[in-house]
Amino acid sequence: MKRFKFRFAAVKDQRQVILDQKLAKKAQALAELNHAFAEKQHLEQLYQQTLYGGAQVGQLFNAQEETWRQLRLFSLREEIQSAERKITEYEERLNKIQEEVTEAHRDLKAMEVIEEKDRKEWRHEYNVHQQKETDEINTTRFGR
Repeated sequence: MKRFKFRFAAVKDQRQVILDQKLAKKAQALAELNHAFAEKQHLEQLYQQTLYGGAQVGQLFNAQEETWRQLRLFSLREEIQSAERKITEYEERLNKIQEEVTEAHRDLKAMEVIEEKDRKEWRHEYNVHQQKETDEINTTRFGR
C-alpha cells in the first residue's frame, strides 16, 4: 500500500507561508513600537534635564537663557505628545496585525486538523489492508 500523502499539502504549506509573513510583519510592528517607546523615554529624560537645568539659588538670573529654556520645555512637551500619539497608532496597528496572525493560526490549525483526520482514515485503511494480507497468508499457510 502506498504511503500517506495529504491531499491539501499545498494549501497547508501556503497557509504556513502566510502565517510566517504575518509573524514577520508583527515583529516589525513590535520593533517600531519599542523604538517609539525608547524615543519617548529619551524625550522625557531631556525634558527632566531641561526642567531642572535652570538657574539655581544663588546664581545670576539671565532672562534670555530662561526664555530659551522655557521654549525648549514647550518644544519637548510637544514632541512627547507627538511620540505618545505615534505610540497609540503603533499599538492600534499591532493589535490589528495580531488579529491577522490569530486568523492565520486558526487557518493553519484547520488544515492540521484535516490532515490528522485524513491520516487516521489512511491508517485505518492501511491496518485493514494489512490485516487482510495477514489473514490470506495464514489461510494459505495452514490450508483450509
